[in-house]
Amino acid sequence: MGALCGYVGVPPSHPFYKKGYDDCDVDVHGGLTFANFCHPSADESHGICHTPENGREAHVWWLGFDCGHYDDYMPALEAETKQAINRALSAFGQEKSTYRNFKWVKKQVEKLAQQIAGKSSDV
Repeated sequence: MGALCGYVGVPPSHPFYKKGYDDCDVDVHGGLTFANFCHPSADESHGICHTPENGREAHVWWLGFDCGHYDDYMPALEAETKQAINRALSAFGQEKSTYRNFKWVKKQVEKLAQQIAGKSSDV
């Protein structure tokens, strides 16, 4: 849909390792919507993966969020449903949806990483 997503990886020593996204107590845009290992052969639009730097954990558990919620602007929907979405938003007192750009998502990722780091001293 063209909405950005943000992810943070946790090592096996972290309490959120292998936990479902509903089981991780964090406050991030729209809540967590992803928890899984990396899938190197998967299409990038359906997962996350990384190449670890030297000395970094290679087998991490990824926690993530997306910017495809009620008041988020999703570019792929614009051509087909822009008028319908804006009518629906108007019914709820909003004039238009908001596109969550890279800078905004990066701040949310940093916020998520700080919260996750606060759950364990060795992250």
